[in-house]
Amino acid sequence: MCYSNHNFRVAYDSLIPAMPDKNQWPDSDNGFFMHPPLLKSTAGRRQNERFKGCMEAGGSTTRRKGSHQCPICKNYGHRWYNCKNGDPADIAAMLAERGPPKKRRRRRKLSHHVRAPLCLLIQYLKQCIFHLANVHQLAENQTLSGLDMAQTNLSYFPSSTLSSL
Repeated sequence: MCYSNHNFRVAYDSLIPAMPDKNQWPDSDNGFFMHPPLLKSTAGRRQNERFKGCMEAGGSTTRRKGSHQCPICKNYGHRWYNCKNGDPADIAAMLAERGPPKKRRRRRKLSHHVRAPLCLLIQYLKQCIFHLANVHQLAENQTLSGLDMAQTNLSYFPSSTLSSL
């Protein structure tokens, strides 16, 4: 075995001279430049420096992160079609080049205005099913003509229920 106690003692039995300075290192010429080894990543999370704001000391004054710059007046915080500092001729030229800004569509939530007619519709459908069951039972007991059936269907529902939908 190469890692035995005997081999260790034999290797380090003689005195190893100390080298206090780089001048004692032997010179070597390999014919190429030898780069230092790559650093291995250490355990734990890397400590990155956060982005500093433009108003903080040491922060970038040329570019504000996350803020849009107007192409007309070069200020931050507004778009070109809302620019009040620029020349109206520049705004008109930008409007001719890019066209009017697109309007964003708002997504509407299902509010109580929509829920109320839905509740009325469900109530109306329940009444229809109940009435059709009664008419079917009545038709089994006695035969009705087509005209009587139509009159029975219309006379059962009050006009206020139909007009509220």
